Amino acid sequence: MAVDTSSNRIVGLQDVSPFGDFTPAFDHVGVIGTFVDLSRRRQGIASRLFAATFDAAPKKGYEKFSKEMSATAVTAQEIKAEFLRAVDDDARAFDAVMAAGRLPKATHDEQAARAAAMQQATMGAIEVPMSVMRACAKALPLVEFVARDGNKNSVSDAGVAALCLQTASKGAQLNVLINTQGLADKKTAEKLSKEATALYEQVSTGVTRIVAGVEKSFSG
Repeated sequence: MAVDTSSNRIVGLQDVSPFGDFTPAFDHVGVIGTFVDLSRRRQGIASRLFAATFDAAPKKGYEKFSKEMSATAVTAQEIKAEFLRAVDDDARAFDAVMAAGRLPKATHDEQAARAAAMQQATMGAIEVPMSVMRACAKALPLVEFVARDGNKNSVSDAGVAALCLQTASKGAQLNVLINTQGLADKKTAEKLSKEATALYEQVSTGVTRIVAGVEKSFSG
């Protein structure tokens, strides 16, 4: 439980309950429920709750779950934070491009300064979606692990997560490719475009494998 000591108000809580009592085979498997007050989200409360839960899990008989899933949960929270940061970074990158485009261009010096600013802003507009693609590739093994070893009643959620990564990766790739067209350094543009394409293919291949596994699990 997370408490705001200044107001003595509960701002977050988490509990672990048994996956099911219909067979001893699932005695080691726990289902985690999490709540964080809407006004206090994106402040690291969930990460601290997960850390506390995984520390307490063995005392409740969830030793195996803790060992297998704790690292995955922590890493997933870190990648989530990367995605959230990218939202603000992308807005700033867009503003930089717009600001560069508004620079004066009446004289030769002004044109040169404007062109340099546009190139710098364009690189920023490439770096953000590229970071998203790298985060998608980093998240993929976590989703695959959860799809394989996580709660089988929620395996479809892992499939949805995989498809979301594919969509995010493709969208980011398109943003990389459109912005590389504006780079004066064509070798750099080609290098970045190839990296983006390779990252998307990596994610797409993994997603196809994950979704196939999810669908196969429905047939027993």
